[in-house]
Amino acid sequence: MTRPPCAAGAAGPGAFTGALSPAPTRLVTCKQVSEVPAAGGFDALLPTHEQAWLFAVARDRLPSPAPVALAPAEGFARVQSKVAFARLLDELGAPQPRWWPVEDDTVLGQIPYPYFLEAAFSTAGQGVRAVRAPADRARALAELRAGGQELIAQAPAAGKYGQVQALFDDGRLVAAHTSVLAGEGVGGSAAARLSVDHPRARS
Repeated sequence: MTRPPCAAGAAGPGAFTGALSPAPTRLVTCKQVSEVPAAGGFDALLPTHEQAWLFAVARDRLPSPAPVALAPAEGFARVQSKVAFARLLDELGAPQPRWWPVEDDTVLGQIPYPYFLEAAFSTAGQGVRAVRAPADRARALAELRAGGQELIAQAPAAGKYGQVQALFDDGRLVAAHTSVLAGEGVGGSAAARLSVDHPRARS
């Protein structure tokens, strides 16, 4: 009996419970993952976003020689959740827009517009709603509460949408890639990105 494949594209901790069993679409077997660098032209695999978390959870299913750059699964648990990540940034004293845990819906009546209402786990902007008026608030709550996830509200940040992806080796920065939004997708996240040089991301 062979081990079940790893399913790429899942988001959220509940999704990963079932992500290690076969699914009809978008499957990436652990064997295939190890075969990519073996085919030549690659020194290592660097999974990003939810796929990185998935492979971290399923690390024991990957052949030991597979050169996959991954942090421990416990580390991902602190940054994949928007709620956990906001708390982590507070612990570190890192700057971020003001945020509020939405433990009950009455909290939102005390938050100044505009703000974003966000589900703890989502991808491609599907769990984020811009709230600019009471009608937006009611619609966003109805849509996001249906998912049964923890919610937070967060003030918008000044500036341009950008992303930084970095690779560290025991705390030492090895490489970093920065990009800015070039086209907005259906969920409001970046559907197209433009690579840029941002020295602060490398410092």
